[in-house]
Amino acid sequence: MVHGFTGSPDEVRPLGLHFAKQGYAVRGPLLPRHGVALDQMRGVKWQEWVDEAARALRDLRSTCRKIVVCGVSMGGLVTLQLARRQAEFGPINGIVLMGTPVALRNRLAGLAKFAKYIVPSFGPLDRADFSQPHVQKFVLRRAPPNVTIDFTDPQIIAQIRKQARIPLDAVDQLLQLNKLCVRELPHVHVPALIAQGRHDRVISPHSAQVIHDRIGSPDKRLLWLHHSAHVLPLEPDHDELFAAVAQFVQRV
Repeated sequence: MVHGFTGSPDEVRPLGLHFAKQGYAVRGPLLPRHGVALDQMRGVKWQEWVDEAARALRDLRSTCRKIVVCGVSMGGLVTLQLARRQAEFGPINGIVLMGTPVALRNRLAGLAKFAKYIVPSFGPLDRADFSQPHVQKFVLRRAPPNVTIDFTDPQIIAQIRKQARIPLDAVDQLLQLNKLCVRELPHVHVPALIAQGRHDRVISPHSAQVIHDRIGSPDKRLLWLHHSAHVLPLEPDHDELFAAVAQFVQRV
């Protein structure tokens, strides 16, 4: 189970627990430069994320004969790299891609390659309306457990905006990984379940269809979740998602 960019294993924990309760061995690694202040992501390389996931894969392989890799958002890109490089990392029996991008919805992110030399970071919440439920949910998912946030307090909002700034060189690494994975989709041949929320505000809404159409696997399924946004294991349709993933895992 591989989490997304700026996220943590908490994003995939409900799905991991679902399988652990059924007797499966599960690993949910914390990717490098994650789980800390966002400014600590400065200088990270996308290969570090793939290598950490590969370590978890090798750990599982020491006791498990068959392995399925599931990834959320950027974790889906890491998953694609593991599937593409099986000669290096070992065989995988299937992959589950959840809210995996071919493009981000934030157009400014595409300028990261050039802007990182001028502006060191950008704030995805700089212009956010904190009265909106989806913005509050985004913030609360990244806050410590049991923390209460007053979204009407201007000082608190200002502090959140400041802390939510992401180094642009880390965004550039994400985009490099994204570009590589999209280019290599025809060379990924393992069975694939591709899930996408209809209300995703983070990635381009056509991403799932592009992945489904371009991936080289003859065994592939596209699952649309009609009441979900981006982090699918935490969204309202999670029961439908868990059932589909369980069926896929049992089959492969």
